[in-house]
Amino acid sequence: MSISVTQRVRDALLNSRKILFQELECVRESMDIGAATGDGWHDEGYKLGIANELRIASQLFANARQLGLCSVIIPEEQNDIVKIGNVVEVKYLWDNKKIIFVVDGIPSYNDVCSVNSPLGCSLIGKKKGDVITIDGGNVRVRIEKIFPPSYYSTFEQTRKDP
Repeated sequence: MSISVTQRVRDALLNSRKILFQELECVRESMDIGAATGDGWHDEGYKLGIANELRIASQLFANARQLGLCSVIIPEEQNDIVKIGNVVEVKYLWDNKKIIFVVDGIPSYNDVCSVNSPLGCSLIGKKKGDVITIDGGNVRVRIEKIFPPSYYSTFEQTRKDP
């Protein structure tokens, strides 16, 4: 089994892995400092360090598994139908709220809708103006705009601006 993702997702997963290793190094350094004192006061901190070490190891395992499943694709530069890599704006029809996000294989960075989620799965292959129903018919959304994958850099900049 593999999951089709853009290079952006793979890079985000690799960056997350790097951050986790840095966090693990900090936890271990803190544990070493506490253990070196040998005064008994730092025993609880050491136990907390072990718990943090296990949490980070679990996250690293999950990250490695995701990386192992990734199959990097080059998204087609088009905006006719929703495909992996497209930036999509949808409107929820019950409250007219609009959201914009990138459709990708794994939600590994901000503003991503995974193709494995009910919404992401329903969007693939649809066109502007199509209405899709998810959550057993309780949620209806209309595709307002489809942007090509290259729009992501513009989208990312405007999202950060106040």
